[in-house]
Amino acid sequence: MKNYKKIAIIGSHSAGKSTFALRLAYHLKAAGENVDVVQERVRYSPFKFNDESTVETAYWLYHQQICRELEAIARGFNFVICDRASIDCIIYARYHEFESNMLYKLEAAADEWMLTYDKIFLIRPDTPIALDGVRSPVAEFRNKIDEMFKEYFDKFKLTNKLNNQFSTPKVVEVTTSEIINKEFDYGWIF
Repeated sequence: MKNYKKIAIIGSHSAGKSTFALRLAYHLKAAGENVDVVQERVRYSPFKFNDESTVETAYWLYHQQICRELEAIARGFNFVICDRASIDCIIYARYHEFESNMLYKLEAAADEWMLTYDKIFLIRPDTPIALDGVRSPVAEFRNKIDEMFKEYFDKFKLTNKLNNQFSTPKVVEVTTSEIINKEFDYGWIF
């Protein structure tokens, strides 16, 4: 029996996902909840990323994401907040138009894994890119990735509605500005 809630925060780089994940964790902990944040893994990648990604980057990031989520679940946290999700590395791989049978299979697995989240926040960037030496500073790249996330989730919501997936996670679309200015209460989060 599932005794935890798993929340995915997804979207393009420099959209405010990490800030939102930590802010959400803070508020849940203040309310007495047992919370873990699965931090995004790209900063630790042994492979190139951003606009220089390789297909190996996608493989590595996908497996890191799933492993970290499973570790948090195994440790017994009742809230697991994921700064990124299984599909994120697939979206970036699609941008690069990698051709690989293994990647197609991984995409199918990532789609299936998306159904394990109780709630998915799609963060749409509407603020300038934070220049931190890690994220790509190229606005066109970020904007295209953002469009690809939006297309994926429009399709995700429609496909699961048509397939009568009653356990489909609720997808909430918000902008970076809305997150910064949003008051935290359980009514909004759940």
